[in-house]
Amino acid sequence: MRANDLLEIEERISNLLSQEEKKRGERTEMLKQIQVSIEKRRTLCSELEKEKQKRIDNLNKQKEALKKAKIIALNKENEEIKEKKEQIRKEYIQAIENVNRLELVLSKDMPATVKKIVLMGKEAKKSGFKTLSVAITEHLSEEIRKFIVQSKKVSSNLRVDKLIDLIKGLNRSIALCEDGADKIERRREMYLDGLFADVVEGFTNHFFSQFETNRLDKPEWYLDYLKGIIAEHETIFSVLSQIDELETEEGGIEESVIKEKYFHSLIDWIYGDIIYKKLNECIYSSSKQQKKLIMHHAEELSLFERELFSLYKYKRIEKIPKKEADFIENLFICGIENELHGIMKKDYTQWSDMFMYLLKTTFKKAAALYSIIPDAHAVLLEAAIKKYLDGLTVFLNSFLYQKTEEQAILVHFIEEISHLEEELIDIETEFGILVGEVTILNAPYLGEFKNSMLDILERVLEEKVERAMGPFTDYRFMEKHEEVEALSNLEEVIESELALIETQTLSDWMRSSIAALIDRYISENVLLDSIGEEADVNRAKDIFILIIEILKKNGIQDKLVHSKRKCQELSANLHKVA
Repeated sequence: MRANDLLEIEERISNLLSQEEKKRGERTEMLKQIQVSIEKRRTLCSELEKEKQKRIDNLNKQKEALKKAKIIALNKENEEIKEKKEQIRKEYIQAIENVNRLELVLSKDMPATVKKIVLMGKEAKKSGFKTLSVAITEHLSEEIRKFIVQSKKVSSNLRVDKLIDLIKGLNRSIALCEDGADKIERRREMYLDGLFADVVEGFTNHFFSQFETNRLDKPEWYLDYLKGIIAEHETIFSVLSQIDELETEEGGIEESVIKEKYFHSLIDWIYGDIIYKKLNECIYSSSKQQKKLIMHHAEELSLFERELFSLYKYKRIEKIPKKEADFIENLFICGIENELHGIMKKDYTQWSDMFMYLLKTTFKKAAALYSIIPDAHAVLLEAAIKKYLDGLTVFLNSFLYQKTEEQAILVHFIEEISHLEEELIDIETEFGILVGEVTILNAPYLGEFKNSMLDILERVLEEKVERAMGPFTDYRFMEKHEEVEALSNLEEVIESELALIETQTLSDWMRSSIAALIDRYISENVLLDSIGEEADVNRAKDIFILIIEILKKNGIQDKLVHSKRKCQELSANLHKVA
């Protein structure tokens, strides 16, 4: 062997070693990135799990406290209070049965009260009420609701002890004119009904009218207004909770917990009858900025909810009604589909980058909508991915894959889908951090699509390998130059196929597939059972060694196990015959 040949071999070995070192470095870097991503997700899951456990422990403590409080309240209930309640109920029943004998607590001005009764009697006859007592009860209930609102308005300026006396007197009046109002929940409902009616009246004048404050693009205006209105109930709810704690079975529960019940009930009503109506104005508006209005509204609601939780520990369980949620999802999905149609009209080399940009904008929209539709990220992102994959499937199935360019396109998109899977993991993690909850993006059709495209690639690869391996079916009759030419063609096919691949994962798959196809072809089509000479088997082994060398040269560490086993079987059979 000449010195030049040795130098050339040494140079080729050096090049191969440097290539392997470079690939090893790239693989190590990729594994480190994946490890960092996994560690981030593990840390997030750990933090969320701790927060979840903390909340569960707090809830269990509250439940235990409530249970103990009820037991203590039952044991300590005052008989005198029971008798007093029963006496008040009997007096009320007596007032219904005998309209000539009424005891009113609402007003100390009895002459004025009598005049009202006389006037109400006349109105009762006109309106068709069965008894005067019913008319009086209706009138008193309405007056009590007005008095509830007035009590709230003066609560900020009135001394607490005076306000407590006022509320106690009001409670006695409620007990007389409202059936079942001596029950704490019914009495709370009456207070909240009166207070909420006042909130609705004031809100309507400002934000459901023709005033300049009623603007779809400024939801923060009405939300700031509602925050102020809710805060105005602090004093009245504090007094009500103190009285409830003393007079009801909830004496073992802290006043702050009872006060939270008042706030939570009022806020629930505000969401149901005010906020959702304002949101619906955006949802069903004819504005060209409809989607932007909805997202801005949802973002402001998210901030509003955080403040409510901070101030009143209010956590809204129910989101918007399904009808509106479906409408919003379909609205945004239509927009995504229109953008995808525009992307598919571009050159295919731009699709991946443009689609990734579309996914990121969709992610931002889903994050904005989270406060009203918690699963918006799953619905919108999955719809975008599925629609994109449908278009890709049609495009890639239109090729016959008889040209190298067509196969290169197929490989390009298989690699892009693998990249998309990694991006989705990052998006899923970022979304979880952003909303403070564990989120899972389920996209099984990504794997299905990739497997389908790999099946196509494997069929194309199989055809090329079989064409390259075809001459070896007559290996027993091949001349030396024919053998060299066949091995050269096989090496060229392997190198050209591997040259199309850029990612390590697909490259590993390609190497494994090539080795499996060659091994299967040899065992099924080259090593036939009709071989009757030991020399033929030995020559086949020599060719295997050369093929294995070609595989190793291209980074394929495969021993052609099935082919070797077939050779051993053929040799064993020949020895038996001999």
